[in-house]
Amino acid sequence: MADRMSVRWFSTKTHLGIGWGLGAAICWAIDPVFIRWGLARFHSPLWGAALSLLACLGIYGGLLALRRRSDRLPPASILGWQIGAAILVALSTWIKWLALQEVPAGITLALGRLSVPLVVILSPLIIGRSLERLTLRLGIGAGLITIGTMLLIRSG
Repeated sequence: MADRMSVRWFSTKTHLGIGWGLGAAICWAIDPVFIRWGLARFHSPLWGAALSLLACLGIYGGLLALRRRSDRLPPASILGWQIGAAILVALSTWIKWLALQEVPAGITLALGRLSVPLVVILSPLIIGRSLERLTLRLGIGAGLITIGTMLLIRSG
């Protein structure tokens, strides 16, 4: 009985995670097209990035306000990492806008995929192998992404 429940839990969690991942991929795929369109009419990557982050703040703030349970702030040891991550997201958003002002969306998106091999390599080193394992399959996949990125950039 417990064995069946763990399989069902894994399956449900896995499918939910894949669904959220696909949703994120769709949003990330459409986003650069809108950015390029906006930059063709108003040449300010900094304003665009700021508006993007303000939209995020509005959406996340609204979602937090609608939650039924109250979330406490994480402990200080974790909060520092989360603030660091937020700063990196803000910087990457602005840098993406700068890149999209200069090169086609396909090249910018392809370069963004280079984050996959970096995450695959750095995650086990930073957060530990118990949470993130580097497997042969993961390494091969990251390598293929890198090769594909280089092909897209060279053809772009």
